[in-house]
Amino acid sequence: MFPRIIFVSTAILFLLLVGACSPDLEQIQHISEIAPTETKKSSSDEPPDSNHPMETVEPTTTLAGYPRAVQEAVNMYRASSSVSPVEIEVISYEPAEWGDSCLGLAFPDEMCAEVITPGWVVVLGANPGGEAVFHTDQLGTIMRRAPEDELPIDEILLHPAATRTGIDEIDRVVEVILSNQVDARRALVHFAEVGCTTADGLGGPPKCEPAEQGGTPVEVLPILGTEGHHVRRASIDRALSFNVEGLYAIYLVPEDVWQDESYPAGEYGLVFILLDNPFPMTVHVKEGGIVRLDFHTGITPSEVIEQKGGELILPAAAGVGN
Repeated sequence: MFPRIIFVSTAILFLLLVGACSPDLEQIQHISEIAPTETKKSSSDEPPDSNHPMETVEPTTTLAGYPRAVQEAVNMYRASSSVSPVEIEVISYEPAEWGDSCLGLAFPDEMCAEVITPGWVVVLGANPGGEAVFHTDQLGTIMRRAPEDELPIDEILLHPAATRTGIDEIDRVVEVILSNQVDARRALVHFAEVGCTTADGLGGPPKCEPAEQGGTPVEVLPILGTEGHHVRRASIDRALSFNVEGLYAIYLVPEDVWQDESYPAGEYGLVFILLDNPFPMTVHVKEGGIVRLDFHTGITPSEVIEQKGGELILPAAAGVGN
């Protein structure tokens, strides 16, 4: 009997020690819910870049090496997917500068602050689910998904950089816009002289500075986006710092186009595609100078021509998405 009693006592002591050191079932369940799945590593020790091959990301996986905005886009896509689990592929991501606080994706009649917002264009893929394009701010705290029918920039055919119309006052502007050089663009800006206003709110005449009285003439470049605003000579460099991918088309501005004293239109509309941004912009040109900039959101280049353009001087290059 003695040896048996010793064995049972030892076993009981062992079980008590194990029980004291082990989490209960509820703790185990909680840990299993919050522990991240192991990150799928790339074949290289280097952080992935925008040309990195597609990487499959399992649910709850963190994306080591990718910018935080890409990780947040993956999280949003996963959360909005009707299929679970879903395999998400990081197809590409590129830095971008959005022209407003709505990341270039304003809803109809939405008022967006006209501020340069640095961020990212993130393209994700899923099976099932298809591709999705997300516009984000720098850290992915603000994010919008682009419309399903949005076309990547490389599917919009642009004219070769050397394309010219033979009209000097147009070709000079085409050259400086394509150069992406602020100094060259600044030299061609024809500022409008408009009386400022002390009224609050977006749109309308340029706002007076504290020392100015209402109606004081000021030199400005009008800019139209989701809302109109004006840029003064002292701040013009920032307004001209956009980068373009290429020239899409050129048209004569029709006489019945919307304009007023605060937002004069040009004689010609030069439509460009912005770099790393799916939406077009129009440079209004008059007497060889830049007189207005229009940044379009929620509209394709072909729709710009259809809705705002007159006689075509340089038609769009034929191809997908034009």
